[in-house]
Amino acid sequence: MFRSKEFPNLLFDFKKKNLYAIHSFFVFFPFLALWLDEQNQVIDWKIVSSWVPYVAPKSPYVKLVEIPCNKKNDSIIRLFTKKNF
Repeated sequence: MFRSKEFPNLLFDFKKKNLYAIHSFFVFFPFLALWLDEQNQVIDWKIVSSWVPYVAPKSPYVKLVEIPCNKKNDSIIRLFTKKNF
């Protein structure tokens, strides 16, 4: 929150499986949210727009990666969305 879209990618590593939801209040750019299991396999992903109050994956996860939609991350984002940013 309160960062520019050039901010580095973020990794949140939780101790156990959970279904915590996230929000994008005070995030002024879209980002790709990747939810991972214990083997670091992507179990769900979503492009999250600014000011969304609730975003959750379909299954429990152990890690969450937030990747800002910017030119530096364009190739990563295209892998999932087929869109350019």
